Amino acid sequence: MRQVFRAVLQFPYTFIALSLCVCLAGTISPAALRAEEGEAVSPSGYKLPPKEIVEIIDAPLPSQLLLSPDHQKFVLIDRTPWPSIEFFARPFLKLASLRVDPELSVQRRTAEYFRISLSSLPPTTDPVVLVEHKGLSTPIWSPVGDRLAYTVDTTGGMELWVVDVNTPQPVPRKVPGIMLTDIAGSPFRWINNGKELLVRQIPPARGAMPVEPSQPTGPIVQSTSGQKTKARTYQDLLKTPHDETLFDYFATVQLARIDASTLEVTPVGQPGLYTSASVSPDGSAMVVTKLKRPFSYRVPYSQFPRTVEIVDLKTGATLRTLSDIKSPQFSSSYGVSEGGRMFEWDPHHPAKLYWVETLDGGNAETKSKFRDRLVTLSAPFSGPIAEVLQTAERLSDLDFTTAPDEVLITEVNTIRRWKTTAVLNLADPVPSRRVLFNLSTSDAYADPGKPVRTRTADGQSVILKQGTTFFMEGTGSSPEGDYPFLDQIDLATGQRSRLFRSQRGTYETFVAFTDETQRTILTQFQSPSTPPNYLLKQLHLRREEMEIPVEAAAVSALATVKFDSGGRALDPIVRAAQPEFPVGGELLGAVTKFNDPHPQFTSCSKELLTYQRGDGVPLSATLYLPPGYDRNSGKKLPVIMYAYPHEYSDVQTAGQVRGSPHKFTRLWGASPLMFLTQGYAIMMDTAMPIIGSPRKMNDTYVEQLVADAEAAVKVVTDLGVGDPDRILVTGHSYGAFMTANLLAHTDLFATGIACSGAYNRTLTPFGFQNEPRTFWEAPTVYARMSPFFHANRVREPIMLIHGQEDQNSGTFPMQSERFYEALAANGATARLVLLPHEGHGYLSRESILHQLAEMTAWADRYAKNGQRIKPGGNKSPSNNAPAIGDAAAASVKTSKPVSTGKASTADRDATERIIEEVKP
Repeated sequence: MRQVFRAVLQFPYTFIALSLCVCLAGTISPAALRAEEGEAVSPSGYKLPPKEIVEIIDAPLPSQLLLSPDHQKFVLIDRTPWPSIEFFARPFLKLASLRVDPELSVQRRTAEYFRISLSSLPPTTDPVVLVEHKGLSTPIWSPVGDRLAYTVDTTGGMELWVVDVNTPQPVPRKVPGIMLTDIAGSPFRWINNGKELLVRQIPPARGAMPVEPSQPTGPIVQSTSGQKTKARTYQDLLKTPHDETLFDYFATVQLARIDASTLEVTPVGQPGLYTSASVSPDGSAMVVTKLKRPFSYRVPYSQFPRTVEIVDLKTGATLRTLSDIKSPQFSSSYGVSEGGRMFEWDPHHPAKLYWVETLDGGNAETKSKFRDRLVTLSAPFSGPIAEVLQTAERLSDLDFTTAPDEVLITEVNTIRRWKTTAVLNLADPVPSRRVLFNLSTSDAYADPGKPVRTRTADGQSVILKQGTTFFMEGTGSSPEGDYPFLDQIDLATGQRSRLFRSQRGTYETFVAFTDETQRTILTQFQSPSTPPNYLLKQLHLRREEMEIPVEAAAVSALATVKFDSGGRALDPIVRAAQPEFPVGGELLGAVTKFNDPHPQFTSCSKELLTYQRGDGVPLSATLYLPPGYDRNSGKKLPVIMYAYPHEYSDVQTAGQVRGSPHKFTRLWGASPLMFLTQGYAIMMDTAMPIIGSPRKMNDTYVEQLVADAEAAVKVVTDLGVGDPDRILVTGHSYGAFMTANLLAHTDLFATGIACSGAYNRTLTPFGFQNEPRTFWEAPTVYARMSPFFHANRVREPIMLIHGQEDQNSGTFPMQSERFYEALAANGATARLVLLPHEGHGYLSRESILHQLAEMTAWADRYAKNGQRIKPGGNKSPSNNAPAIGDAAAASVKTSKPVSTGKASTADRDATERIIEEVKP
């Protein structure tokens, strides 16, 4: 109580602001949201941005490619770029964090797929259209690649269709007599080596949707018994007994098996609240998760009471109950729910199950020698549960490989932001761990990548292993940007080989192996002038020529072998053993030839900037310049600065460069890059690190944010590109929160645009983003970080945009409404735009175009063409606030752009050949 009282003395407006949240004017004047005088408005009331932006928004999207498990064919899936507002205006229910379309008994749709096409690999003819119909789902290949299954939304519900792609003329077939649902779980999955599907069917005898009583049956009562049960500010929760009835109605499903050849449907057991079901490799049993009452009004359905059972696949009879959670789960900021989790069948045994149980109650802040234990149980599931091992940290991944009895386990410490991956031999009486990787989860430069996976005959995802080696694909972050790679690691010798790396000046990622020898690969290639396309490549060098030995004594050294942007090992121990070789692979041909959707704007220039904060923290951003701009002209441009703050535990990882200047610049949706069409310079991915211990970093959030922004403004103005009086700052979600704070605490920007943000942290009192403390534990921090509390200091024009159906935790539309009212009450220049039927991200064509119209008009008025409002007074952070180093000074020590390196002649020739190959 003393701490809270002290906070009130330091911030006398703390509880006043809490009251203002409720008491400020409840409705927003239509005049405040009306189009400015002279602005054109369409008949529907939605605005249109400049014509060139409309044309980009309406350009077709590239198809999504889905490779078959046998690598012999692929499908292309097409979707509508931006569905109409009518698509999103369909009525829906909000039930336990789910959004339910009551007419179709499915989750509310946010994308519209309309075509699936089939092609061979490599392509020999144009793709064959399998189906063209609105309401398609993404298809799923059978484990052996002989069939596809997908769903179609129709007026009657969700239908299931199956197509045999190995026939001369594939014809989709509808499974008759059933409707599926994806509410609280996937609608179907392949089982039994692709011969059957396990589906979640709407119970045939379900009946009509329950009608809400005409009058309440009584008050709504909740109670707590003294136990601490904090929950984040989730949205769309259950609120009434009728909500409970509706959730029960829509989430109850009938599990059923479908013969993929005959399409015969066989029910499994009785209807229930099943959220997941996984079948054993021999097809005899399945492990299911089933929800049960009492439902909670405070947490999503994923934290409801539940049982985990092993069930006979033929009869539906329960063979063993593995976990029985009788009350809603309220996990801590760094915790997990109690009971079993991560249930995985051993792919090399008929019916052997592994899972993880907590040993610390699920709370990582509790002192405990061991956090978790790995256990197992085999058919007939009547014997004792056997413990395999205990782990000092939380088990986050359990990955079987294609080798019998071998598994990779990953332990994480979320507080320290550290992870360790080790290989385990389950055949050993006492399995020993051999550590492969041991590193910070924030260390992008040391990130070894993720294992390449494949699927077993029964569809289980496992790590691909060839002999004693497995493969790792990664982003390849470096001081010069990202250079994606494919590596091979030999567990027997400790040798690591680089098989593939993106060449200089391009951005190319490994997608999949396309043959059994792992010599041919599918990649996705792009460059600043070439849109992403898929290529077939040959790994033309023998791997024994590329081996990079690692000292056997350093078991964890696999995590520390780093490569420069040319694919060369940085460690002097291994450099001498590594020959000069290109690792871009030999081009076999283009698989796709997708068009440039906006060739008139592809000539924009792009460069990676690196610079320093006042306390020496390295920072970076990607600078985009509009087509036709001459750096030597001396002309200064208006600047759009887009950012999203991230938290780090140390300076070294905070300062690492992330991203690549060599990607294709796709103008997409309401991206700030759209401003390139209007003559603005854009700073994208502008680094805004917040550094410190997990429970203390936000103590200096404002100081560090100001320092980050001052450094970014200085670098773009020192380059002679940006006009310091015409810089607009913008961000989405936590970036919107950042935008409002920068306008409240600095005079660096002419204006700001904040989208889908939260501005009063007392409305998210149980923690937010990566802040683990509650409001009552850190009231001063919550107050200082909340722009709402400093609305009287926002003197630059600010635009707030928010979806009226925002489903994201903490970013209620009320956050923008109340902040707008606070700004208006304090005489700020502000505009609030509320988008009907839109969630946390905006998806309808009308909303996207309107948002862009609002943003361009606002930016032109207050940044590009307007006279900057010169605020008076000092906005520097409070002198009595804690600081980190010299962060408050924020003077930039270095503002020199980093060189992205020159490509070799061989690299340039290879790149030019690819660009020619993918041209339509």
